[in-house]
Amino acid sequence: MFPTSRFRRAYDAMKQRHTPRVAAREYLQILKLAATEGETAVDQALIALETNEHPIASDTVRQQLRESGDHPQVHEIRISQIDVGLYDQLLEVQHV
Repeated sequence: MFPTSRFRRAYDAMKQRHTPRVAAREYLQILKLAATEGETAVDQALIALETNEHPIASDTVRQQLRESGDHPQVHEIRISQIDVGLYDQLLEVQHV
C-alpha cells in the first residue's frame, strides 16, 4: 500500500488536512498515477512537493509530473501461457 516512505508521509499529511474518506480517495488517485505514470516518477514528484512544502494531493502530484516531463513510460508486460508439460519432462529426465 505504501511503495516508499514518501507515499506513507503523503498519506499521513492528507489525513491531517482532510477527512479520512477524502484522504483515502486522494491517496488512491496518487497510487493510480504511480501505476500509470510510473512509481519512480510519482515518488520524485512527492519529493519535490515535500521539499518545496507544497500541499500533497492527486492534483498537485499530477501537476508536478507534467512540469517534470521526464518520467519513464510504463509499458504493459505480457507473459505467454506456460506449458506445464515441460516440467513433467524435466522430472522424467532426472529419474533416468
